[in-house]
Amino acid sequence: MRETRELKPLLLTDIANKLNISISTVSRTINGKYSQTDFGMFELKYFFNRQASPNSHQSISQLQTQLQKVIKQEDANSPLSD
Repeated sequence: MRETRELKPLLLTDIANKLNISISTVSRTINGKYSQTDFGMFELKYFFNRQASPNSHQSISQLQTQLQKVIKQEDANSPLSD
């Protein structure tokens, strides 16, 4: 049986840490650069997720997915409040 795992998002901090350079250097390096793929042309920034906070290891897209799950599971007659 195959184990299914969720993909970990690629963060600028991951690249910066791996290369031992600052996040801003990575950001400036990919800014305005594009990659031609079989699916079209994409700006390199497209392939990176934004980190939720400096101390978090989750991306904003991961948090959005979690929030969508909570909303789907809530009782329609008694929805969660802020």
